[in-house]
This record gives sequence, structure tokens and C-alpha cells, in this order.
Amino acid sequence: MKTILKLCAIAMTMVVSNLASTTAIAAENPMESVGIEHNLYLECLSLSKDQTTSPLQRLVEDCGYDPGMLTEDFVKKYDDIVNVDPRTTLAVRLANSSIEYTEYERSFFHRIDEVVATASSLEEANAKFTELEREAVGNLSAKTDGGRSVLATFSTLRHSLDYWSKAEGGAAGTLGRRWWVKLLVGVVDAVVTGELGPGIGSAASSLAGGILDHYFP
Repeated sequence: MKTILKLCAIAMTMVVSNLASTTAIAAENPMESVGIEHNLYLECLSLSKDQTTSPLQRLVEDCGYDPGMLTEDFVKKYDDIVNVDPRTTLAVRLANSSIEYTEYERSFFHRIDEVVATASSLEEANAKFTELEREAVGNLSAKTDGGRSVLATFSTLRHSLDYWSKAEGGAAGTLGRRWWVKLLVGVVDAVVTGELGPGIGSAASSLAGGILDHYFP
């Protein structure tokens, strides 16, 4: 009950914050709620007391996530997926995806890779992602697995980058992170959420941030 009450309080705070900064593209993306839910789990993980425990385990025990299986089995099933090197391109990461994307749907992930490879600032990357999201919203359907995944990816990418750009204090004290580290963490967040949901995506984000902070303090 305490966990649920805490999550509800966090949710209300984040919803109020999001309402103040809602953009046209956010209102048009049918998967917008995924990005909001992702940030809810992300904030909960940042508030966990034992940051040494697997974020997948904390997701269940601290944040009330229902994995539909034993926690131990859940951690084993997804540990390798969330522990992928955060510098891995989306083209490589999605090579064995269970989702059958059309060539056009898959092109969005390749173009995200291009933004990551060429952007000279987080602001530039955000501007290009906004253009891509607008294109996706205008041309993809949330009625297909691939369309839902791409649209959820862009919603999460926008919310995640906003979160990591503003986070401060505690485990989420990342204002000192290099901008491209925040960018990589946001991309990992987004693609894992698009494929597997906001809970697992937030766990992947937590691990990606830890890995990059270790190698690029």
C-alpha cells in the first residue's frame, strides 16, 4: 500500500509538470501515455534505497510492477536484454526483434542512430527527434505492433530526455553528465520501452546510466 501511495503521489507531480509543458506533438501521439508511465517508473527506481540491487528486482519490489511471473524468473528473463552495451546502435539492438517491422517503420530507428552519431548538442538532437516523431505520428498506425513500438519509442524518448536533463539529487543526480551520455541513456530508455514496455525500459535506463557514468565520469 505504501508503494502504491508513493507512486500515486509521484504520478500526480509528474502529470502536473507534463501538463505545463504539453506540446502539439505530445497531444497527437496516440502512445503518449507510455512515455509518462515510463518516467513514473524511472522516478520510482531513482528513489529506491538499495541502488545496488538489480533495477529489474527493484521494479517489482519497490515500484509495484507486475511481471506476471516470479521476480527471480523475471530478472533472469530480461537481465541480458537490459544489460546491453548502451553504445550499441539500434540497428544492431533490433536485429533479432520479435516485432515484425515494415521497412518504413524500421527506418525510424536507423534515423535515430544517425541523430545520435551526428548531433552536436542535446538541443540539436531533440529538434531532430521532434521532426521524426511528427513524421511517425502522421504516417504510422497504433493498430500495428511496429507502429505502436515506434510511436511509443518517440513518446518515451521525449519524456526520458526531459527527465534526464532536469533530474537532480539522489540516484538521479545527473546534471553533471555529459550531454551525449544523457542522449544515449534516453535512446536506450526509448527503444526498450517501445519493444517491452515502460517498466523494463526504465530498468534498462537505470543500468545504461550506471554503465556510462562508470566509464565516462
